[in-house]
Amino acid sequence: MGKNISTKEKDKTNGRMKELITNTLLVVVVGLIIYSIMVATTIKTDVGTHYKKINTIQLKIDSANKVNRELDLKIAKIDSNISVLNNELAGIEKNINIIKKQTNDKVASVDTFSYNQLKEFFTKRYDPNISK
Repeated sequence: MGKNISTKEKDKTNGRMKELITNTLLVVVVGLIIYSIMVATTIKTDVGTHYKKINTIQLKIDSANKVNRELDLKIAKIDSNISVLNNELAGIEKNINIIKKQTNDKVASVDTFSYNQLKEFFTKRYDPNISK
């Protein structure tokens, strides 16, 4: 019987240890639940400041979009002015080419003048004493 008594005592000791471990784990779990609830309420109170920051950033984005639209309008106006100036420039270049051709034709016709015709031409054109 001596053996049976010590086994019963060991079983009682093991049962108490298991109960102690179970109670300890229960206290730890309850503590973690309470802690998480406290932390969760703290997070909820910080959301308001984030909304204010989001609204401030949204206002900045809206003003930047407004400035971008204004710049787009200015760019469109400048592009149209560039188109008008390019058209005018094309007309000027066309006139320059016409004048070059006329000048080249006149220069080529001077080559056909004789010495006396050239002298008469320049005398009439550049001599101040001769009346025109």
